[in-house]
Amino acid sequence: MNRMVNEKIREALVKQPNAFPTMIAQELGVSEWAVVSQLTSEVMQEVDAAAFDKIMQEVTNWGEITFIVRNGSVIAEIKGIVPQGTYGRGYFNFAHDVSPISGHINVANLAHICFVQKAAMGMESLSIQFFDKQGDSMFKIYLGRGEDKKHILAQIDAYNKLQASL
Repeated sequence: MNRMVNEKIREALVKQPNAFPTMIAQELGVSEWAVVSQLTSEVMQEVDAAAFDKIMQEVTNWGEITFIVRNGSVIAEIKGIVPQGTYGRGYFNFAHDVSPISGHINVANLAHICFVQKAAMGMESLSIQFFDKQGDSMFKIYLGRGEDKKHILAQIDAYNKLQASL
């Protein structure tokens, strides 16, 4: 990404601090990763994509989260526990029949993983976000919330411990 594009992204992030990175990416004609990668270190910490297995193992113990997959036409939000997974036929495959979260992840296409703490929809949000080699979002795991709409404290602790361990 060239310096001028990065400067435009950073300007947009300053002007629109509560905007979703996907919105800024669409406005500027860049990938979502191009925007997320320009978030400040207080908001975003990238970790090695090789940490995928450790992350997926840890989040299975967190209880209900929100799993988000987005493409140009759909934002799918699935609430549930992250099921265990195994590798087969070139994919990381979620165990079936234990959670509404199901499917197959092409880990060979994974390029970036980051922990993001950013306001969304007027509330502080904590997430782990996964991006492919093209800079597109593969999926995101957002911490769950209680009936009071606040993050579940045990999940915040687990999130912080996992982030610190990577």
